[in-house]
Amino acid sequence: MKTLLRFIALALLIVAVSPAFAQTNLQQYTPSVLLNKGQWEFKHFTNVYTQTKAFDDQLRKDDQRIDGRQTFATGINQFMYGISPKYSLGLDVWVKYVNINDGQGQRNRVGLTGVGPKIKIAPFKNASRLSFQSTFLIPVSGDTESRAPDTMYPGLFLEFDRFLWINEAFYDIPLSSSTQLFVRGSVWTSFPRNSFRMQPFIETPITAFFNYFPNSRLTLYTSLEAWIKHVEDFQDENGMNANRVKFFSSFFSQAGLGAKYQIIPGLLEGELLYTNFWLGSPGEGAGQTFNFGLRVIH
Repeated sequence: MKTLLRFIALALLIVAVSPAFAQTNLQQYTPSVLLNKGQWEFKHFTNVYTQTKAFDDQLRKDDQRIDGRQTFATGINQFMYGISPKYSLGLDVWVKYVNINDGQGQRNRVGLTGVGPKIKIAPFKNASRLSFQSTFLIPVSGDTESRAPDTMYPGLFLEFDRFLWINEAFYDIPLSSSTQLFVRGSVWTSFPRNSFRMQPFIETPITAFFNYFPNSRLTLYTSLEAWIKHVEDFQDENGMNANRVKFFSSFFSQAGLGAKYQIIPGLLEGELLYTNFWLGSPGEGAGQTFNFGLRVIH
């Protein structure tokens, strides 16, 4: 709640000191579109994933695979500044939270899991709706997998203990005056720091959004994502945990419904999204997410 009030206060302050700010329709600023020179964007997005089931060998949801309820929350704070119509620079700050409620009782942990720079470019003059973004996150909290012998959080896996390099491609296609298709393809490359996985590993999520604009302030959308993993965990000849590349080793898919609304037209936008994990490889979580976002562009 404190975070929400800060964002609203920031937006109102900007309105107060800049009464002539441009009344830009934020619907135009999809992730594919870069900011103009001198513009900036701040976005906070909270993702809360909760599960009591996982997929079994027949890809059915099975409540016997998870003891109790597991909840993982990620708060992503992103700042981006327009250097030119061709590229923007920014910074990400990721905070994660885990809460486990099982036969051992309830326990939780929170930590700053990633801070790092990002760059977005639109290299093709004749393809302004195609852009690329690269983010490199540096872990801040220590022992995020709770592997240390003297850990204060036994059994609490907060996040892979890793440096994370995220490369993304964005593209949107206007279908009509009130509809749009947006596609995002990503490559997540993890470089372990102090993880049970010793070697780098790759994941490739692909997401599609169908957007409908009933009016200039409201956006309704559906989403469909396939998250594909290319890593296999095994034990080496010494009985130690190890990992290696194995393409399409496992996956999960989630589908969702969301809405965005311009609270202050041209300046402040709020977002709500619900998704359900409807398909996945054996052992993958079969939960759901509740998401909330705020975005300011000036």
